[in-house]
Amino acid sequence: MRLDPDLPRSWIVDPEDVAHRLGVSTTALERCVIEGNARVLIVPGSLADVGSSRITVHLYDGGWQGTFDQSGQLVAEHVW
Repeated sequence: MRLDPDLPRSWIVDPEDVAHRLGVSTTALERCVIEGNARVLIVPGSLADVGSSRITVHLYDGGWQGTFDQSGQLVAEHVW
């Protein structure tokens, strides 16, 4: 999984990768985001972590969080 820049200050993670980790279909995840039933939070790194990013996706009673380094590589993740 990679975090790829789309536009300045905007980042994209493949929804298929996130959906797989959450145990739902890509269509279901995208529908939940559109309907407001999923929350997506992108937090840029600061201080010693400048250039890294953390993405959190809350979906119903579960979620996924990925930490990406400056090059966009996934370096840590947590699923609940």
